[in-house]
Amino acid sequence: MDWPKIKTILIFVLLVTNIVLGVTYISDQQRYETEIRDNLQDVIKLYANKGIKITANPLEFPRTLRSVNIQFRTFDASLIERLLGEASIFDGEKYSSEPFTVELDETKLIYADQAHYNRIIQDKYANIFQFRQIEIDEERQLLAQTFLDRIGMGNIYDDVIWREIGDYTLATYEQHYEGVTLIESAASLWIYNGEIVGFVAENQVNISDTVGAKYDIISVDRALYSLLPKMDQREAIEVIEIVYKLNDDNLLVSDLVLGEAFPYYRIVLSSGMEYHIRAVANQ
Repeated sequence: MDWPKIKTILIFVLLVTNIVLGVTYISDQQRYETEIRDNLQDVIKLYANKGIKITANPLEFPRTLRSVNIQFRTFDASLIERLLGEASIFDGEKYSSEPFTVELDETKLIYADQAHYNRIIQDKYANIFQFRQIEIDEERQLLAQTFLDRIGMGNIYDDVIWREIGDYTLATYEQHYEGVTLIESAASLWIYNGEIVGFVAENQVNISDTVGAKYDIISVDRALYSLLPKMDQREAIEVIEIVYKLNDDNLLVSDLVLGEAFPYYRIVLSSGMEYHIRAVANQ
């Protein structure tokens, strides 16, 4: 047998097969992207017909993502002394050392100057979206980092967004997994006229070394279409992003030690209202 010739033919056949497979893959990818783009434009038109603008950008998201296995951290009483010193008073609900108070359970901490308490506890997006995002100066950045280091939280959060309104400066701290926000875990630090007047932290987590399962992600047009009936004509969609979130809103984080966070679409309206839409395709 002419083995050199046979070998050459086999190499040629494999080469042609790989080219065909490559062309088929590229063609399927282009067809999928065209379909998604067309579907998204159709949904945007449906929103426009209802008088609703979609200003969020970009609108491109991964086709697959892994879930995240997380372990919840708990806050303990040692934080009280770090925040208030040794002379705090407990009234059955909160600890105080004028002018500050601390409210503490296993998963949530509120530290506040009572003169600013109402502002500090209303730190959800609906109440701060009118703040303007800023580049922070070194003095306030150092003030905030020194505070976090003092209470043992200096290395927990991997990103911070700075905002400002009037004399208030707000630092919003987040935890991420491969660039995606863990939405259950966040903290807010308030500065007023150069002094820290409040800090709220909730649901801090450690990310497990065990890799989560991989899931197909629904396209953004499907998420938007499912939201359309809930939308009011006066609204606009300003933010669309994928975040990690516990799969069941009925679960209480305080009852959990370990949990699995799944990808969700987070959609934020101009009013500050936000919706979380499960992004994992039905299995």
